[in-house]
Amino acid sequence: MNAILFLESLKTLTQKLEQKQDVFKARCRYLNERQK
Repeated sequence: MNAILFLESLKTLTQKLEQKQDVFKARCRYLNERQK
C-alpha cells in the first residue's frame, strides 16, 4: 500500500517539476526575444 502511495506522490511531483521547467523555458525564450 505504501509503495503505491509513494509512486503516486512521485508521479505528481514529477509533473509539477515538468510544469515548472516549461514555465522556466518559456520565460527564458521570452527574455531572449526581448534582448534582440
